[in-house]
Amino acid sequence: MGEIVAIVPARIGSKRIFQKNIKSLNGSPLLAWTINTLKKSKVFQDEIYVSTDDFRIEDLAYNYGAKTISRPKRLADDIVHIDEVIIHAVNTLKNMQKEFEYVGIFQPTTPFRNPKHIQEAFTHMKNESADSLFFATELNRFIWNRKPEPINYDYKNRPRSQDKEWELVETGDYIVKTKTLLTERNRLGGKITYFITTPLSAFDLDTKFDWKVAESIAKGFRLYGT
Repeated sequence: MGEIVAIVPARIGSKRIFQKNIKSLNGSPLLAWTINTLKKSKVFQDEIYVSTDDFRIEDLAYNYGAKTISRPKRLADDIVHIDEVIIHAVNTLKNMQKEFEYVGIFQPTTPFRNPKHIQEAFTHMKNESADSLFFATELNRFIWNRKPEPINYDYKNRPRSQDKEWELVETGDYIVKTKTLLTERNRLGGKITYFITTPLSAFDLDTKFDWKVAESIAKGFRLYGT
């Protein structure tokens, strides 16, 4: 088995967008966008696994070239922490005598990734001798809390946006050493590093409005590529 596997958590339930993981986005099911990108990255060979609680998602994953891990119903509720789902998937694979040093975690609700960035992120993680990595975009906004107080700048000495080192926002994708995941029971731990990707990679489909926007993005994304 290869040194790294990809795990895509994809349950059938969704409160805001009905069964969004199998819903068609510009001609392909949402889940297929992530599977196809992971395959194009050439990082995971054929070790791409979808953790799911539904036979329709299992069939879809198989048709697009991924393998599946059956998720128990207790891990399919919307209040379940995603780390529990990934740990279950990893333990299932280990019980099948599969060995791998790294785990990539990729949410199907952020479909607009660049496969080259997955390659570059994994190389960066190994070069840094890191235990875990999160994909990120820069939060190029001035932020306040609700008191209100500024959080990331001094409004009396407002910097130019091009001069400020902006904070980072997680996109929802991660790579972590298997040992670190199982020891920390968390997708992040040990020596943590990051990889800055495009803001489009962080576009998350959570509401019906998001879906409408994604339909427009998807047309251009496929037309002009990544």
